[in-house]
Amino acid sequence: MPKSSAHNAYTLIEILIVISIIGLLMGIGILQYRDYARRQSLTSAARSMVADLRLIQENSLSGMKPASGCSSLNGYRIVVSTASYYYVAVCDNGAGPVEIASTKKTPTPPADTNYTPNGTSVMFKILGQGTDLVNDISITVKQVSTANTQTIGISKGGKITWP
Repeated sequence: MPKSSAHNAYTLIEILIVISIIGLLMGIGILQYRDYARRQSLTSAARSMVADLRLIQENSLSGMKPASGCSSLNGYRIVVSTASYYYVAVCDNGAGPVEIASTKKTPTPPADTNYTPNGTSVMFKILGQGTDLVNDISITVKQVSTANTQTIGISKGGKITWP
């Protein structure tokens, strides 16, 4: 009589171990991806602010006046509040410096982002005259949910630094 052949198959324990390992790896992967997405959101917010700083710096350096309402351009100012910032052209039409409302731009930062120090105001002067700062400053972009930060530096000479 011939011997009966044994069936080769996985046991229930082996299948459960493999499923557990796959679940563990997937859980770690999802957590890592979520952390990566948060870091990218913070980097994006800082990158956006740096781009806006460089835009107003370039507009100041070139002496680019707004289309209307400005006879003598003083420069461009950025004003930082806790939850947002705006930038605007500053002109002198004979009565002292005034912000030209039609040039005001307020980008929409991510909802989870704060900026410090609150009330920071920097004006980039025209034709390479630097800024109106007395000392170099740092603007911190902070992600509230993770407490991660990015720091943007502005020197009194107008140099913008960011990693």
